[in-house]
Amino acid sequence: MALDGKRARTWQEIADDASQEKDPEKLKALSRELERALAERDAKLGIGPSQPHKKLRWTKRHSPSTYEMS
Repeated sequence: MALDGKRARTWQEIADDASQEKDPEKLKALSRELERALAERDAKLGIGPSQPHKKLRWTKRHSPSTYEMS
């Protein structure tokens, strides 16, 4: 339960809301909320913080329809 007496949302619920959000400012807020929820989940599970995902850079190779990760 959250400090304000409301049930804390799961990271899945937050991610679902974020996937449908169109407003950039609201999406930023949801992103921060999601980070906190994942950190709490990791702490409860006794594991280290979630590692940021490696940034993917897509480069065009050979033909316009062929892309590779680099």
